[in-house]
Amino acid sequence: ATGLGNLGNTCFMNSTLQCLAHTTPLRKYFTSGDFERDLNKDNPLGTGGELATEFAHLLRQMWGIKDEEKISVVNGDGIYSSSRVYSVGNFDSGLSSVTYPRTFKHTLGKHAEQFSGYDQHDSQELAIYLLDALHED
Repeated sequence: ATGLGNLGNTCFMNSTLQCLAHTTPLRKYFTSGDFERDLNKDNPLGTGGELATEFAHLLRQMWGIKDEEKISVVNGDGIYSSSRVYSVGNFDSGLSSVTYPRTFKHTLGKHAEQFSGYDQHDSQELAIYLLDALHED
């Protein structure tokens, strides 16, 4: 798996995401796409499946698993045009050294205002919110 790049004071988010990314049953459930058949987009307590989907995309990127989406290179330095690709590096060589969870962070802030912006937060607060949101999705 790759490391996660810090986006301001987001080390609380990165540590939580790394813990979840290394929880094997959870990682396999999301990276395999099995979660898609269980999505409940109509649940008013969830995020309409948005956070679960972004979480899956982030895990796939961290573990070097390509999404079904076509990925096109903008230039030779490894910056990709797809909003689903998070990291800078050579995607074709396997894992990049760092993944920047920008799209995940945006989706998180959209559904949990307390996590919008780049302030410090408690890792446990995020873990509780994220696990609950994934469960409701």
